[in-house]
Amino acid sequence: MFILRVGRENLEMAQTCMLLTTKIGSVDPVRVRVLHVGGTLEKVEQKYKVLSENWLETTNKKLENKFASLQE
Repeated sequence: MFILRVGRENLEMAQTCMLLTTKIGSVDPVRVRVLHVGGTLEKVEQKYKVLSENWLETTNKKLENKFASLQE
């Protein structure tokens, strides 16, 4: 996950370029998803925090379910 900072006039071009990206460095293939577009870096950081917390919570629940089924 990364933050890309571009001007509003270049937003559409940046999104199109990211969606057409198939390789980054030695990682091939890659999948690019735009999770949030914000007006300020502060708003983007707030959204990142919420997304990260939700991802961790979901991952923990999946692991708990997996270990619970192994113990049965």
